[in-house]
Order: sequence, then C-alpha cells, then structure tokens
Amino acid sequence: MTESYAGQGGTSAIRARVAAVVTAKTEPHRKFKHMEELTGVKAASWKSVCEGRQRANEEHFEAIGSAWPEYSLWLLTGTTQPEAGQTSPELEQLKTLQESLGKSSSI
Repeated sequence: MTESYAGQGGTSAIRARVAAVVTAKTEPHRKFKHMEELTGVKAASWKSVCEGRQRANEEHFEAIGSAWPEYSLWLLTGTTQPEAGQTSPELEQLKTLQESLGKSSSI
C-alpha cells in the first residue's frame, strides 16, 4: 500500500518534510545543533531550511537519506511504501503509539 500526503509537490512541501524529520529525530531544545551532530550539515543550514530562508538542497537530502534511508522515498515524493521499508516520521510515530496502546490494553 502506498500512502501519500497532502501538499506533495513544491518546495514548501519538501521543506515541511525536512522540518518533520528535524522535529522527529532531534531534541527540541537544541534541534538544529543536534541535527548537525547527526548529519554533519551545519546547524545554521538546517535552521535556514526549516524557517524558509533557504531551499533544501542535495546536501540536506543526502544527509537525511544517509542517516534515515527509510525516509528517502517520502522525503522526495511525499509517498510511503511500508511494505518496502519506506516510511515517514508520522507513520513511525503512529506505529509506536499503536504498539504502546496494544501493550497497555493487554495488561
């Protein structure tokens, strides 16, 4: 099953997906510095992309794809293919929540 997300095309949709990765994978109080530590891309560059002052470029895509290859399809197209191991931060969070709810209801 392929999932698709609203606002699939355009720069602002890609920026939103980059920001979703930053939010999902970093500590809130130091997210851009944490992202730099995780990827090697400067914190200022992540901040500029997330705030809309800079377009995401190949450096950002390669960094995310290298650190989290399971997001590659979703990052570029806005679609997921869970059966092929291609997911998104939102689907991962949903799966974690469902697993958590499943465990708590069996107690």
